[in-house]
Amino acid sequence: MAIRLVAEVGAAPAVALPVLAGDSGPTLPPTVHLPDGARAEVTELLGDLDGGAGAARPLRRPSRTPGHLLLVHAGDGDEAGWRAAGAAVSRAFEDETSITVAMPADAPPAAVGDWPKGYCSRRTGSRCATSRPPSVR
Repeated sequence: MAIRLVAEVGAAPAVALPVLAGDSGPTLPPTVHLPDGARAEVTELLGDLDGGAGAARPLRRPSRTPGHLLLVHAGDGDEAGWRAAGAAVSRAFEDETSITVAMPADAPPAAVGDWPKGYCSRRTGSRCATSRPPSVR
């Protein structure tokens, strides 16, 4: 499984988009860069994202890039929220061989570290073994 934490999606086929709790519901951080048209589609679906941290809503986009988007709620952006989001991505993208996570460009270091912890704990039942801490490219 290849996982990329990036600030710009590019041509990735499967992309997880973390959303955060806002005053009027979940919001996509403005610093996440998406291909043309994708942001409008995602914004429309934000209202369908029920629940708190760990809630997820897929968006299939055949013949477009990215072809598979996943809105995933990271709650208030605290440690538990990012871990819940990571676990939700693991559940939703179980059959994918490569995942791109569009982290906000201004994501705090704790978010970049906690997201993979949730992903790995869901996937392996234990903590991730990494040789270096993750970073956003």
